[in-house]
Amino acid sequence: MDLTVSLWRLVGDPEPASAQVTAALEAGDPGLYPRAVAVAKTMGPVAAGCVPALRRFVDDRARLWLAVDAAIAMWRISGEPEPTVTALLELSTTALKPRQAIGEFHANLLSYAAKCFAEIGPAAEVAAPLLAAELARPRRRDIGAGNDIELCHDCRSALDSIFEA
Repeated sequence: MDLTVSLWRLVGDPEPASAQVTAALEAGDPGLYPRAVAVAKTMGPVAAGCVPALRRFVDDRARLWLAVDAAIAMWRISGEPEPTVTALLELSTTALKPRQAIGEFHANLLSYAAKCFAEIGPAAEVAAPLLAAELARPRRRDIGAGNDIELCHDCRSALDSIFEA
């Protein structure tokens, strides 16, 4: 797959790379999925044929990070904020452990999603309450100071992008 992507970048014909990425996404080999989704995410609009296969991964909550990457890839390929915004909101608020209170989520996942919300801009306005609530938390998360600072920065950047004048 990497060879055909390199060839596309050199020659300018995206069809073989897009076809190979789509085939990898549909192959039934879970070992290929993360790399194929990552490549699709970098290809942008020329990987339009991958969107139906990516959608299947977005709906698969068993592989949460793969679902997040697939949602971001769909945005970068199609330029359509939906279903990416909805999927990222759902994935960002998914309770990962039974002991977590309702509304708790994986903070690193929200940070990653917030970066995409910033890319999307005003069309991600529905994410603003979640981002603002995270910034307003009176007690910070136990994720390490550096990660917490990054989370706050990503939430602020996303809000700035969403409400840009």
